[in-house]
Parts: sequence; structure tokens; C-alpha cells
Amino acid sequence: MARKNNTENVETTVVENVAKEATVEEATVKNTKSEKKMVEIELFKDNKDYKDDVFVCINGKNIVVKRGEKVEIPEAYAKVIAQSKKQDNAAADLMASKQDEYRKEAAKH
Repeated sequence: MARKNNTENVETTVVENVAKEATVEEATVKNTKSEKKMVEIELFKDNKDYKDDVFVCINGKNIVVKRGEKVEIPEAYAKVIAQSKKQDNAAADLMASKQDEYRKEAAKH
């Protein structure tokens, strides 16, 4: 009886591992498709904070995006840049709200 349970456990583990490997392969295929699809972007450029080109890396593969010019890059890299912009905006909003809280608390004293 115990031997049968061990066999079932081994079979279940093998099936789970195969499913995980399939998921990883599907994710790799999706990333490959996204890397092949090209999109056009233009990054803001000034002569102060936003003058340098942008380095973007995904799973060890990297590109450098030139600022101030329209360039075609793989869609996956464009998504990373968009997510970075979104996070920068969220961070700025959080800092502004914390500064407001601090000012209100300071005004009480």
C-alpha cells in the first residue's frame, strides 16, 4: 500500500514538473515573439537630467535607446520603459503626498 502511494507521489511530481517546464517554455516563446515585434518610440531629451541614452536589459539581453530621436525597438523593451515611467510617476506622487502630510503635521506645531 505504501509503495503505491509513493509511486503516485512520484507520478504527480513528474506531471507537476512537466507542467512547470511547459509554462516556462510558453513564457519564453511569448518573450521571443515580443522581442521580434518592433515598435517606434521617442524618449524625451533635454540638456540636464534627460540627456543620456537609456540602457534597458531583459534577462541578460540589453539595448541602448537614443534619446530625442524616433527609434524602433523590440516591443518587450518598450514595455519595460513604459513600466519604468509608470513607476517613476507613482514614486513622485507618493513623495508629494508625504511632503503634504509633513507640512500639515509641521503646521500643527
